[in-house]
Formats: sequence, structure tokens, C-alpha cells
Amino acid sequence: MKKALLFLAFLFCVSASFAQVTLGVYYFPSKTGILTNNYDPQYDSKNTFAGGAGLNVDFRLDRATTFQTGLFYASHNQKFTSELQFQPTDTARVLSGKRRLDYIKLPLFLRASHKLTKKTDFVIYGGPQLGYLIKGAGGNVIYTRREDDPNLTKFYDLPPSKNDYYNKFIIDAAIGAGLDVYLNQHFTFNTSAKFDFGITNTLNKKAKTNADVPVTSYDNYKQFYHNYTFALLLGVTYHFGNDHLLSPTMRGRR
Repeated sequence: MKKALLFLAFLFCVSASFAQVTLGVYYFPSKTGILTNNYDPQYDSKNTFAGGAGLNVDFRLDRATTFQTGLFYASHNQKFTSELQFQPTDTARVLSGKRRLDYIKLPLFLRASHKLTKKTDFVIYGGPQLGYLIKGAGGNVIYTRREDDPNLTKFYDLPPSKNDYYNKFIIDAAIGAGLDVYLNQHFTFNTSAKFDFGITNTLNKKAKTNADVPVTSYDNYKQFYHNYTFALLLGVTYHFGNDHLLSPTMRGRR
């Protein structure tokens, strides 16, 4: 966290030093999930709503293109149920749980704009996001199905989630599009829809349970798990200096 705060301070200093730099803050409600190829008929997961907020810094490369970075907080939530049945005559036991993964992320985006009206631009952006896990909470179902009947359970456990079960560092691919509305020479309102998908596996395949058993010993940990998010970003940016390329005095030169 200390390194993140130092990075934020660095961005503030850089922003104040260059005329063609904008600094922004934003909030985003989101629908999050964890994609998996776990096709176990007794396992079901559902996406949930979450949210986040962040700071972005845009470095203008030319009149239509910027490089965007910053830091933001994002949460990935998932609810799940799993039916556990040891013998054909047993009544299936349904376990419900949820997991929550909180990240600090660093976007590295290219952002292009196209003028729609005198005060409005259409923007599209994309690129990688680097994520660092700050907390893994909730519950985890781990289980193994019987080889003679995959519908029956051989073993299960419901340990609480912990950071060790998940990879500390992840990489996402993100893309988004929206509008920039210029309020005056310095302030711009931004809104966009954004989708990101985890390139790296969410789960740490090298982790062990509290009983010192590798998680890959269990069927559901042999699958892949990848975070994804649909988000609506709402923000405001501030342009330092008086030579805003999109200010009323400069728009005619585009």
C-alpha cells in the first residue's frame, strides 16, 4: 500500500508539471464474475454486483490519442452452491457460499477520441491491466468426485478463503468506449462502458489447504478460473494549464 501511495504522489507531481496531462477521478458500479470450465452438474455459480473507484492520469500523445494510466480499486464477487452426496441413498447436501477478491489495479491503456459535437467526443480505449490481490475473503468449496460415479462425492471441505488460494499478481485485458463532455477549459465529464477479462488464472495452483494438501488434489481446482467485469465508469478529469487541446479556443484547430 505504501508503494501505491508513492506512485499516486508521483502521478500528481507529473500531472502538475506538464500542460498536456489530465488528472481524473472516477467511480464504477460493476457486474463481476469468475469464469470457469468447471462443468460439474452439482456446482453452480452466479455473478454479483460490485464496484470500485480510482485515479487516472492521461498523457496526450497527439490531438486524438492519449496514454492512460493510474490506480484503481476493484472487487470481484461470486456466489456459488454445490451439491454433495456420498451415497446414492443419501439426501444431497447443498452448500452455499461466496468469495470476494479485492484488487489494486494499474491500467496501461491507449485512448483514442473522435469529435462528435462542439463539446462532445466519442472515445475508445483498451490495453492491459496489472492487478495485485489485497484480500481474498468468503468461503471455498473444495471437493473430489468418485471415479465410479461422478455425481457422488468422495471428499469435500469448506475452508474459509485466504489470500494463499489465489495468485497475488494477475493480468487483465480491457476494452471500453464512451463519451467525453467538456464542461469548461479545465474540466471534463467522462462516462464509458468497460469490459475486462483476466488473462492469468485467478487460482494459485501451488497453494495447499490447512491440512497441507495441494489444492490441485481436488477436482474443482484442476479447472481454470478467470475474473471478468462489466462496468459503467463515471468520472471527472482536470486539465492542467491553459492550452487545453479541446478547450473552446483550440477545438477549431483539430
